[in-house]
Amino acid sequence: MKRAAQNRRAKGPMDGPPETTLGWWYLSGEHAPAIPVDDARALYWNKLGAEQGHPNAIVNLALMYATGLGVEQSYDKTASLLIGAVEVFGRAHMWVLEEEDDWATFSRAKVPEEYMELKGLYRKAIEAKRVFPEKKTEEKQS
Repeated sequence: MKRAAQNRRAKGPMDGPPETTLGWWYLSGEHAPAIPVDDARALYWNKLGAEQGHPNAIVNLALMYATGLGVEQSYDKTASLLIGAVEVFGRAHMWVLEEEDDWATFSRAKVPEEYMELKGLYRKAIEAKRVFPEKKTEEKQS
């Protein structure tokens, strides 16, 4: 997975961006002890995924700021990151709408209610993208 993430063209075993998948695994402890909980590594890999424009990596970073895991807890930073995730969210990411909200079931730290309200607004915004998908703009050739 680390090699796939460093290669950047590869896909991870979850068929998603390896940076984001690895960042989530370090954050959640989902594959411990093979991949232990490590907030510094979670921050590193999720930042790489966010730089690549992966909305789930951005949401993972927002979760870190919502809970204060590995970073200073910040409502403003959480909100800003979720807005950024909405902006890059597209058709390829619609599968997220079929999954259970990982913030509600996150076991390492409870997400404060006001932060969950932000996540609810994020969900409404991406659901609106399903109802009103982005339009492709065609450039006119002269």
